[in-house]
Amino acid sequence: MGKAYRMAPTPAAEPVRKPRARKRPKGAPTHVRSWPLRPTGAQCRQIGTRFFTGVRVYNAVLGEFIGRSRAVKADPAWQAARELPRRTAAERKRRGAAFGAVQAAHGFTADAAQSFASSLRKSWVREHLPAQETQNLGARAFDAVRQWHVGKKGKPRFKNARRGLHSVAAKDGNGALRPNTDDAGRLVGLQWGRNARR
Repeated sequence: MGKAYRMAPTPAAEPVRKPRARKRPKGAPTHVRSWPLRPTGAQCRQIGTRFFTGVRVYNAVLGEFIGRSRAVKADPAWQAARELPRRTAAERKRRGAAFGAVQAAHGFTADAAQSFASSLRKSWVREHLPAQETQNLGARAFDAVRQWHVGKKGKPRFKNARRGLHSVAAKDGNGALRPNTDDAGRLVGLQWGRNARR
């Protein structure tokens, strides 16, 4: 009988990393340009209504997902997941998957929070808050609940209607408030969403 020869495995090739190209030279001077905003009375009312609506959406998502967090922790499957071992990487992965399955069963996910926030636009919210801002507020509220859910922070509080929100953001530039300039670089108005404000 002939001898069986075992070949040594070929070492994996190291990935070649290209140096990242800088968008601007290191140490290049930067500048910030600012314009004073002087909205009209009607624009001030519109802004106030948007922020008031944002507070209502944020609080609605917060309340809903605090309830879902409690439902997740009351589920016997959550307690069973907590008792799983976590010494090795494989055990930790299995434990994390068990936690994820319980949370998904109760709809305790970031996607579910954004969907719940979007569902609020079937009411008067639709007239004052675009879809992307609404989803972003849902994600913010979920993140606050999740931090409490995993024990990193205290229980989140509902926003006061008087103090409200400090900002409202969108997922892309279509929802941002940004300057609208002419070819010479002069400020001719503001653009909020797709419509320019002169």
